[in-house]
Amino acid sequence: MILFIHPEDDSTCFLSNVYNGVKDECGKDSCIVYNIKPNDGSYEECLAAIKECNEDCLIVFMGHGSSEILYGQFDDARDTFIEANRMGIFDDKNLLLLACDSASLLKGCFNRTNIRSSVGFEYLPTDMAELNVKKLRNIGVTDEMLSEFNNILVKTITQCLVNYTKFGASAEKLYSYIRLHLNKVILESVLESKKRELADLVYVVLSGSTHLSSNS
Repeated sequence: MILFIHPEDDSTCFLSNVYNGVKDECGKDSCIVYNIKPNDGSYEECLAAIKECNEDCLIVFMGHGSSEILYGQFDDARDTFIEANRMGIFDDKNLLLLACDSASLLKGCFNRTNIRSSVGFEYLPTDMAELNVKKLRNIGVTDEMLSEFNNILVKTITQCLVNYTKFGASAEKLYSYIRLHLNKVILESVLESKKRELADLVYVVLSGSTHLSSNS
């Protein structure tokens, strides 16, 4: 079972294609989706669902983040969903964070939580406003390239989660799926499509990804 947490936000609405794709391939019962709204009632309902998840459940957060916070709505105000000191809510659970700076967030709270297995990313731009990081700005990303990257991200995560569900893979294996898929994209972008800048963007995203396990 996969529990998707997707805050309502214009800049990440395209990520709904991920869980819709998983449902199409694996059936509607393969996942539960919480489209959280910027109010306490919606947040508390989702937090309660997280607490009820068993250790075999994979929790996928798809939104914005920082090294200290997972955000709720991000359009008009940076609304806090979960702060670093509350990350223990994911103890004994498997976690995939599709959010900028989520790798730093996971590393920062690693010693004070017992998250079973987690995957995060340092750089995961979804719009041009998020390209102020030097590593990304120097690539020369265009609107067209970012749109293509977003499509790659959706396709990659969807296919990896479908494999995870269909083959009963571990969370560790899920991270391997993601890395293999993105490495393939990099090679194809350079050798076949001749899109070096796109390959550089995917490489920066891949190199900033991390996997942590409480068993390691």
